[in-house]
Amino acid sequence: MGQLIRETIKNRELIWALALKELTVRYKRSALGFLWALLHPLLMMVILTMVFSRIMRVPVPNY
Repeated sequence: MGQLIRETIKNRELIWALALKELTVRYKRSALGFLWALLHPLLMMVILTMVFSRIMRVPVPNY
């Protein structure tokens, strides 16, 4: 486990560059570009919250 963490830290610049390249390629022709990577999960969270709390009336304990 420690070896994996050390290798990840050692190669963090490569990992960052590959992740950035992946996002650039994936959202290149998209109207909002990189924002989709953030907006999609946020919108799904809002939609699911509305469905379960308002429409299905599922109680959330301690909330």
